[in-house]
Amino acid sequence: MMQLIVFSLNNTYYSLPTTHVEEITNRLSSTKVPKSTEWVEGLVNLRGHVMTLVNMHNLLNIDEPEGGTCYNNTIIAQLDKKKVALMVDEVIGVTEAEEHDFQPAPSDGGQAVSSLVTLYEHVVNVIDLTNLFNENEGS
Repeated sequence: MMQLIVFSLNNTYYSLPTTHVEEITNRLSSTKVPKSTEWVEGLVNLRGHVMTLVNMHNLLNIDEPEGGTCYNNTIIAQLDKKKVALMVDEVIGVTEAEEHDFQPAPSDGGQAVSSLVTLYEHVVNVIDLTNLFNENEGS
């Protein structure tokens, strides 16, 4: 059994295992970082902890909706020894899935999407945060 946080980006559903997630909060204001990569939106300060605010649309190469990003929620995730703030359109919910519910992800999607699972009547891309950031470190 795996517990997942399901969220949307431009009408597509994604999820993260809750083992990586510390909290979910509303939109956070950020400070731009000059010369940062395109997926770094800026820095945020959450109760004295400064962390990178990651634009998940840019990190996953997803087109932003017309009119710009519809950023409503922030997922605070633990990545190795540091925290990152992930911009998502909307958190759909927290749910559990059985091991046999997961399907292998298509190989053309890179290493970021580890598997697929059907939740909330949608196919949900399960993200491997470590692989996602390792893939994009050089960008």
